[in-house]
Amino acid sequence: MPPIDKEAAPLESQYLGQWYLADSPGEAFISLGKEAMVLYQWTETGCFQADPYTYLQSYGDGFNARHIDGSDTTYSALELIDENTLEITQEGETLQFWKDEQFYMDTEGCDNKTITVQLELAEIPRQLKINRAATDDHYVELRMGLELDINHDGMASVGDLDMLIQHVKRPDNAEAFIDYEDLAAHVWHIGFSLFRDGDEPVKVITRSRFEGSIELTGNTLTLTFNQQHHPLLSWLDEQTPIRASTMLYYPEPQTESVWNGAIDGPWNWSSDLHHDNLPDEGYQAIDYLRTQRDPEGDQEGESRWVDILAVDVRLD
Repeated sequence: MPPIDKEAAPLESQYLGQWYLADSPGEAFISLGKEAMVLYQWTETGCFQADPYTYLQSYGDGFNARHIDGSDTTYSALELIDENTLEITQEGETLQFWKDEQFYMDTEGCDNKTITVQLELAEIPRQLKINRAATDDHYVELRMGLELDINHDGMASVGDLDMLIQHVKRPDNAEAFIDYEDLAAHVWHIGFSLFRDGDEPVKVITRSRFEGSIELTGNTLTLTFNQQHHPLLSWLDEQTPIRASTMLYYPEPQTESVWNGAIDGPWNWSSDLHHDNLPDEGYQAIDYLRTQRDPEGDQEGESRWVDILAVDVRLD
């Protein structure tokens, strides 16, 4: 329990971010968020184990937390020794952590099942135009895949994952047509960076170095990943809340030309942003035995390229 004089308050911003255990660099990390946290530990079998927690209550400089398996922790007190050194005390034992400037998950998780996501859309063109001159640098042009509420807290928080195709316009990249299969699919985790918006650290998603596969058949995208691609995927099961999500950012659509044999395309659009979710709000549990369907034409924006019709998820 926290000290009796403690009042409930959000975790203070200076604690947010990624920290690694000072005594064992590379063997243990902690990722602290506003609503949740994850402890990563290296195992003797040569992989990382991830333990996600949500806060039962936070107190500005401490918290009580609950593991995804339902077990609760005792009170954890936080003390910032300097801007790069954090001490965490629990049941009289204090551990020291150092700030991790770039938390990049480049090691394998401990489980080895295959995860297959099939996303059926109203239409998928054979190619997509990327790095368009009308798009500002560093903007996401395309984002398609699955959002996983790994820690079951009903929001996108530390401890959750995305399995996505995502393309960002980079400075000086030339405009080009590209096949969907030539894009990249990765697992992304949510964390906080050292970059700040005023006094607040910025929430970011960071990708694993492992790349999934992409296959296009008709109007169905199939994304294939492995639980080894991220330690948190070990917690994926039929109870995990998920949301299928698509987004296309296409400012100043070219309305004068038809290309790539597509039925729908920029010549039919007036909006810059097009997106769809299944479910429309919140998350729903995975059903490995049933295709989850979405009404046609319920997307935001005119593009049928983002209109989700169905999603299937398999764990083999």
